[in-house]
Amino acid sequence: MGVILVISFVFYTLLSWVILFRDAWTLEVLATKFYPQWSSLIWVVRDFLAPLKLNTVPTILFAIFVLISFTAYFLAWKKTYSPKKIILLSVIFQIIVFFSYPILSTDVLNYILSDRVAVKYGQNVWTTPPKNFNFDPYYYLVYPVYPKGDWNNQTRIYGPVNQIIYSAVTFVSGDDFLVNLAAHKAVVLIFNLGTLVLVYKIFKRYFPEKLQFGLTLVFWNPLFILETVGSGHNDILMIFFILLSYLFYLRKQPVFTALMLALAINVKSTALLLAPLYFAVMPLTLYLPALIIFSGALFLTMGTNLPAFITRTFFSTNLYWQSLPQQVSKISPLLVKFLTPVFLLFYGWQSLRALFRRADPLVLYGQALLFYLLFSLGAHWNWYCLWVLTSFVFLGKGIWTKTAAAFTFTTALAYPLYWISLRFDFQHPVWPVIIYLLIAGGPVITYFYAKKNQKN
Repeated sequence: MGVILVISFVFYTLLSWVILFRDAWTLEVLATKFYPQWSSLIWVVRDFLAPLKLNTVPTILFAIFVLISFTAYFLAWKKTYSPKKIILLSVIFQIIVFFSYPILSTDVLNYILSDRVAVKYGQNVWTTPPKNFNFDPYYYLVYPVYPKGDWNNQTRIYGPVNQIIYSAVTFVSGDDFLVNLAAHKAVVLIFNLGTLVLVYKIFKRYFPEKLQFGLTLVFWNPLFILETVGSGHNDILMIFFILLSYLFYLRKQPVFTALMLALAINVKSTALLLAPLYFAVMPLTLYLPALIIFSGALFLTMGTNLPAFITRTFFSTNLYWQSLPQQVSKISPLLVKFLTPVFLLFYGWQSLRALFRRADPLVLYGQALLFYLLFSLGAHWNWYCLWVLTSFVFLGKGIWTKTAAAFTFTTALAYPLYWISLRFDFQHPVWPVIIYLLIAGGPVITYFYAKKNQKN
């Protein structure tokens, strides 16, 4: 199965560059703003590939890639591999996909543009939107995607830990597009490898009998590879610090648990959902005051006020995309407002379970995230399900890991389905319903099927 995955990732990497050439706008920007010396070559390649039906064939090929790679991934669960082989192949997968073009999301390009606000123009990214620098060449790469909202017109929602890391990378990368792209993806690759080492150490010390499956579950997962080192998403930074906080939790070191969680929160605020669950299972210790002090100190470095940052964060989480709120909003704008309270009730129940049953906080966090992404969050972006997958990494093979893996599979399949919708009136209301049912159907069906079999 490892060999099949290697071949699949090589295929994806090559396909990603072919898919780039169906994006005429990006090619125009690259040819005029970044590499005018390559302009003729870019359009020669475009003309060569044009007869290959770039808007149809690559979509079908990507869907085939998803089916083959996930089939190999699930079959690998039934095989026995040495930890050394699993780790070696995990590294090979990531190195292969590192050389792909980020076709699944423009987020890494948005990171670069936002980082340049701080590094090149010396402005505060939490108070100054990128639109103030619409003369920057990277602005043109992002503009067609978000001409009126979010990235260009809004300030950054990521915290100072994220900004420190990426500002350093942007500073040494200069203006060159490929250098910046490679450097930002290199950050993700480094944190991927760091997470691999961290997870291995936790398994060896606390869950040695689950080592093989746990490593395969996450680090052989095709969507994990594609969305992290492939697309360059910064979620792996948050995941790394969350798992590091979990290591200190297992060691019964509340201050370091709080420090690592504060670092995770100051990458992405989603990690806040873990804070009360730690507090519920820990004895009265220094955890809570340490978390407040560390998080507060990091927030003060942002040079913005809390209400403004909260408002910006809520703006990004109240978009409607591939979600149940998107479907409910068509029925009743009032009804959709009840989805958040429903999640809060579920999350409150999770907190009580942590308090009275002393349940594992990381597992409770993953379950809460799964509920949130499937039923309450307005915008489900395809890489969010990795939060759930990595939260269940230490569980071993069971209902929750099967459900999380199914979530990644159907989420990956949503990409070609969305691309097909672009060819056939994607604004028709039936398309969002079909896409949501595909994404949610996988984990929901898997959960109940696995639960039924467990009872039997």
